[in-house]
Amino acid sequence: MKTFMSYSKRGLLAVGGALLSNTVPDWEITCPLTVDLRAERSGKGSGRVYPITVENELERHPDVVECAVVGEPDDEFGQVLVAHVALRPGAAADADAVRAWLKPRLGPHEVPRRVVVHDEPLPRNATGKILKTRLRESRDSAG
Repeated sequence: MKTFMSYSKRGLLAVGGALLSNTVPDWEITCPLTVDLRAERSGKGSGRVYPITVENELERHPDVVECAVVGEPDDEFGQVLVAHVALRPGAAADADAVRAWLKPRLGPHEVPRRVVVHDEPLPRNATGKILKTRLRESRDSAG
């Protein structure tokens, strides 16, 4: 979904034509803003899994430096989890080892279907937040 936002001299904000203030200021800057409205949860079969639950467990793994969990479309379940992890240099773990490590720690519906191991740090924006949209796009462009 794309919308527009504008800032005024007084620091007020208008989003998509709705003014978030009681006064109408003189608008100076208008720029496009892309908002990712995908819910931060994934449907897997009949259950709902919040990626943060899986990410918190992955962060406890001794070889995982950083991680992100996203949903991936699936014909059978509608959506399945995919974990993207960056491992510490010299780590002995691989994707199968990470999944095996998660199995006793999470419910069966919470274990990611796939684990993608990245050799480089995960993509981040200017404020340091992991760009899950780019992780989803890399899957789309890969096939």
